[in-house]
Amino acid sequence: MKDKLEWYAINLGDAILATTALYELQDQLDKVYQDSDRCEAMQAYYRYESGNTHCKVNVYLTAHFQQALCVKGALPCMAPLYSDLTFLAGNKTP
Repeated sequence: MKDKLEWYAINLGDAILATTALYELQDQLDKVYQDSDRCEAMQAYYRYESGNTHCKVNVYLTAHFQQALCVKGALPCMAPLYSDLTFLAGNKTP
């Protein structure tokens, strides 16, 4: 990951219930990325993480995506570790 980028995390909740929200977010991110002429600083990934009882989905996006979309519930975070991340939208080059 590019350490100099600012990142935001979004907890979509239970993995089974979050599928629709994840695809809707991906569509929004793809549109913003295309409208920005493919801004290199726009990156979004997601990861399935084990919780107490259920697996949850966390999305990580750069500040450029957050500024463009103002995703509700997005919280500033450290740059995510690349391990176990799945590409969601934007620039694929980590």
